[in-house]
Amino acid sequence: MDKFLVKLKLKSLGKKCKRSIKVFFSLPHLLITLVVIVLAVITLLISSHLQEKDPFASSVLSNVFAGLVTGIVLCIISSIKAVSLYRTERILSWLDDLHSDFLKFNELHHKLLSTKKEDYNSEKEFNDFAYDVLCAGNDITSKISQNQFDTSLPFNTYKYCKRHFEYDAAIFLEENAKIREAVMNLDFNTTTQKELRKTFDAMEKSLFALNGKIIAKTRELNAKKNALSSSFV
Repeated sequence: MDKFLVKLKLKSLGKKCKRSIKVFFSLPHLLITLVVIVLAVITLLISSHLQEKDPFASSVLSNVFAGLVTGIVLCIISSIKAVSLYRTERILSWLDDLHSDFLKFNELHHKLLSTKKEDYNSEKEFNDFAYDVLCAGNDITSKISQNQFDTSLPFNTYKYCKRHFEYDAAIFLEENAKIREAVMNLDFNTTTQKELRKTFDAMEKSLFALNGKIIAKTRELNAKKNALSSSFV
């Protein structure tokens, strides 16, 4: 069991490193930094070689090397800023999608609770609509859980939501499975609006709380994005 856990942790660490390296190498700042470093090394080697043969040329190259070192420092700072900005923008985009999914669920949920039985054409229409509401809510949690395996994202969606929103997708997927059973057992003829509301109550409350935290985090990240975009380096 211990070996299995270690293997899982190593696999998770490997994916995290792969994701970070992929993001870093996708940015042009890294290439510029590497080119400047190579030039600095070449300049230093030539300067050292000419130190005795041609002191003047060696001195000039030493000054060039000093300038390149300054350039390296600026490039590194710029690269760190670019990575941070890229990560922030990707998180914002993903959270916006999650917020849109919640609005869809909220609209369907409200419609389900406000629609009277006589407005349905059949029992099947009612059951299908109730199941659609369940799927809309469950899709949000599934996205959080499944997107952690998306290597194109520069962050682990499951860990991010658990850490920042105290939302454990694994636990809520299990809860949603119980709600699914309740939805499948709904009786069109005997189920009251109160019972229907109670069936989706846990899901609605957890997603409503999650969405509130997403909105607050989005404001925070937008402020961070603006600060990164307006900084000099």
